[in-house]
Amino acid sequence: MSPSRAAHPSSVAPPVSVVIPSVDGARHLGPCLASLARSAGALPEVVVVDASSADGTRATCAASGLSVRIVTLPSNPGFAAAVNAG
Repeated sequence: MSPSRAAHPSSVAPPVSVVIPSVDGARHLGPCLASLARSAGALPEVVVVDASSADGTRATCAASGLSVRIVTLPSNPGFAAAVNAG
């Protein structure tokens, strides 16, 4: 962690970002988000990269109760590109 983050923790981004790439993965996404909600300590920033899902991925994120940032891609660019987009 950089000194500026340690000195001013409330004025910077969350210390951890969790990027979850998803292509029609809503059935796994719900339990994943529930696990993050139960995690101890500060809640990380949660980013779901939705690579053109047709299974309710966005609705699953909304129903989680977490503040989830959704990055929507028009097609599936593959794992690495989806993670980089997040």
